[in-house]
Amino acid sequence: MIRTVKLDIRKGEYLSDALRRHGKENIPTRVILNKVLPGLGATYCEIMSPRSSIIIEPNVPVIVGKMEKHKNLLGIYRGVKTDEVARHIRKYPGCCKIMVTPESFWKVKQAMEDEGVDMYKDFFMLFDECEKIIQDNDFRETIEAPLDDFFLFRQMAFVSATPILPRDPRFEEHGFTELRIEPAYPYRKPLRLITTNNVVEALAEVLPECKSKVCIFVNSIDTIESLYKDMAELQNSATFCSTQGIAKLRHVKDRSMHDRIEELKRYNFFTSRFFSAVDIDVRCKPDIILLSDLYGAEQSVIDPRTEAIQIAGRFRNGFRSLTHITSIKPSLEAMNASEVDEWLESARLAMTEIREKSKKDKRRGYRETYMEAAVNLTYQQYVYQNGKDNYFRQDNFREQERVKSLYRSADSLFNAYRDVPFFEVTHEDKQYPLTDNDRLARHRQTSRKQRRIFLLEQFERIAYLRFSPDEKDQDRYSRYLARILSSEYDCMFHECYLRKGADYIRSVDFKDSEIKRAVEEAGTTVFRKKQQLKEIVEKQFRVGETYSRSDLSVILTAAYRKVGLPVNKRVSATQLKDYFEIKEVNITSGRFLKIVGKK
Repeated sequence: MIRTVKLDIRKGEYLSDALRRHGKENIPTRVILNKVLPGLGATYCEIMSPRSSIIIEPNVPVIVGKMEKHKNLLGIYRGVKTDEVARHIRKYPGCCKIMVTPESFWKVKQAMEDEGVDMYKDFFMLFDECEKIIQDNDFRETIEAPLDDFFLFRQMAFVSATPILPRDPRFEEHGFTELRIEPAYPYRKPLRLITTNNVVEALAEVLPECKSKVCIFVNSIDTIESLYKDMAELQNSATFCSTQGIAKLRHVKDRSMHDRIEELKRYNFFTSRFFSAVDIDVRCKPDIILLSDLYGAEQSVIDPRTEAIQIAGRFRNGFRSLTHITSIKPSLEAMNASEVDEWLESARLAMTEIREKSKKDKRRGYRETYMEAAVNLTYQQYVYQNGKDNYFRQDNFREQERVKSLYRSADSLFNAYRDVPFFEVTHEDKQYPLTDNDRLARHRQTSRKQRRIFLLEQFERIAYLRFSPDEKDQDRYSRYLARILSSEYDCMFHECYLRKGADYIRSVDFKDSEIKRAVEEAGTTVFRKKQQLKEIVEKQFRVGETYSRSDLSVILTAAYRKVGLPVNKRVSATQLKDYFEIKEVNITSGRFLKIVGKK
C-alpha cells in the first residue's frame, strides 16, 4: 500500500512556492506527486530546477508548447535524430533539460550511452501526466516503454493533478509515497451535467448560450464528423487532433485541422491528445463543452475523476462555463471492481492450467493445440511475453470498467461528479422525440424505400412541434428538419407529407412517381397562395417598426388564413424572417422584434 503524505498550498502559490515553504527546493524523489489542481507549474518547476532532468510527456503538443517557452529545453519525438540529443547533452553539462515522448525515450538512452553519460546517476526522471500510462495502455502499449529504466534512476517521480495509483509492486519496493498537494482554500468549479437521449440536439440548444469561443472536447473523430454533417451552425470551426485524425477528416473541404494548438475559431473541437498537460492560451474565457456520444462512440466516455479535471485545467485564464453533455446507455456492459478481480484471477488460472497441460502431454498435436490456445487467450494482453503480470494493462482494464459503469445511469454519473472535490455539479436531463439511435439509423439507411419509411415515421413523431405555441418547440422543429432533410428528394418527400399526409404516402406505397405528381399538383396552388401572402405581409408591416411576438403572430396567422394556407393554432412570429430582415431588441416592457429591412 502506497502511503500518502499531504502538504498544503496557499491561494496564489505555484508548486515551487509551496515546496520551498515546506523546505523542499525541488520535486522530491520517489514520490507520486498528486498536484490535485492542474496548472500549478510542476513541469515548469522541474525545467527551472538546477539539475539535469528527463521529463516524459505522453503527447507531442505539450512538448512543442514547452519548447516554445523554454529555449534550453530539447523536445524529442518522431523525427528528432539521436545526434541532436547528443549535441544537446554536450551543450548543457550538469543542467541538461530533455522532454521526450515514451516512444522516443530509446533515443535519449542511446545518446547517453554514446556520450558516456550515466543518466541513472546524473539525471532526475519525471513522468508527467502519469495516469496516461494506465489510461492509454490498451491502445498504446509503447507508453510504458521507459518504465523498466525509470526504476533504475537514483532520483525519479511520477506527477499529475489526477494520478491513478498503480498496483505495480515496484513502487512499494522502491519506497514510493503519494505526495498530495492539498489546496488550503476553496477551489471547486461549477459544472453543468446534461444527460440526454440526443447529444446533437442538446448541443444545439447549449451553443446559443455560449457567448465566448467554444471549446468542445470529444474523444471520437467519427463523432466530430457526424456533428459537422448534422449541425449547419458549426461554421467557423477548427478540429485539433492527431495527424491520423487529420488524414481521416481531410476529404472534407474548407475544414480547419491542426495537430498542435493554433489560433482558435468560434467553435473548436479537441480530441483526447489535448485533454491534459497542454496549455491552451486564449485571451478570452471560453465556454467549455465535454461531449460523450455513447451510441455513436463508446470510447467517448469521459472520466470525472481524471479527464474532466484535466480538461478544465487547460485554460490558464479560466473559463466562462463548463458543461458535460452525454447520452446514457443502460445496456452498456461493465464489470464492478470485484468482478474484474475475479475475472483476472480465473483467467490467469485457466492460462496456467492450459500451459501445464501442454507441457505434460507428449503427443505433439495435443501439445501444439494447447499452446495455440494459450497464445490466443484474451488474458495474454494482461501479461508480458515472459509471463509476468502487466500491472498497468490490468489497471487499465479496471479503470475502463469503472468509467463505463458510470454511464449506465444518469444517477451514477451525477454521483461520480458529486464525489469529485474539484466540481460543484448541477444536473439536467433533456429528452427529445428524436434520439441518438434515430440519428445513427438515419445515416445507415441504404434502400430508398426504407429511408422513406424511416423519414415518414420521424415526420410523424415531430409533427406536434410544428404546431406548438412555444417558440422553442418551433425552433426545435426547424432544426430537426434541417438535419433530417439531407437531399432534394428528402425535401420533396417532406413537401408531399405536408400537402397530402402520411396516409396518402402509405396508400401509394411510397412510389416515386405518385409522390412527385402529388407535389407538382399541390405546388401550383401553393405557389399562388404564397405570392398572395407575400403581398399582404409586406403591406401589413413597415421597416423600422418594432412589434411584440404576440402581435406578429396574430397578424401572420390572420394572413395565412386569408389566403387559405394551412395553419394550426397560430403562426410563429419568426416566420416574418421569410420576408424581412429582423432583429431582437430589449425594451423596458420586454423583448421585441424590429424590422430592419426587406429581403
